[in-house]
Amino acid sequence: MPTSSSKSATRNLTHSYYCEVQSKFTRDTGGEFYIPQEIGELMAKITVNAEKVIAEGKPVTICDPASGSGGLILSVAEEFARAKAVDLIRVTCQDISKAACDMAYINMTLWGIPARIIWGDTLRTTVNGQWENIHWHRVGEPLREQLHALMDLMKTEPAKVAPKPKTSAGERDVDFRTNDAGQQEWVFE
Repeated sequence: MPTSSSKSATRNLTHSYYCEVQSKFTRDTGGEFYIPQEIGELMAKITVNAEKVIAEGKPVTICDPASGSGGLILSVAEEFARAKAVDLIRVTCQDISKAACDMAYINMTLWGIPARIIWGDTLRTTVNGQWENIHWHRVGEPLREQLHALMDLMKTEPAKVAPKPKTSAGERDVDFRTNDAGQQEWVFE
């Protein structure tokens, strides 16, 4: 944890190391650009009303689709850290760079921020892997997600099954169903 002489309660611990080991040319050609901490702090103050969230006592979800090492999220967490309410934020960080995802995971875990880290391309909607840190589980987020999914399922009406149109010779009728694990799968008849 930071000492009393630290400027920020949620300092980005991995950013400066990464900048030292990667050349500017490598970062620029890979499309990696960094937002200065002061800009991140300003954006956090403008977009998040931490006092209102704390007063309501309900978790707020924050998604950063190009998170890098998580600098913007750390600025948002700083707003909540002043009131010792970091547990009220749920963070999803996504980045195309595995190294950036690893840095975001380290930052979120060390600063006690409940987070899910997704390694993938936001624009192409591909996911190569994802991780939840220990704080994500500590605050019960997986259970909350399951309960919300169950509540949504209970609100939907059962679909009325319409008769399938006849297919011509040689064509296969294709449909999909939900298997026992809750996943959709193709059914060929």
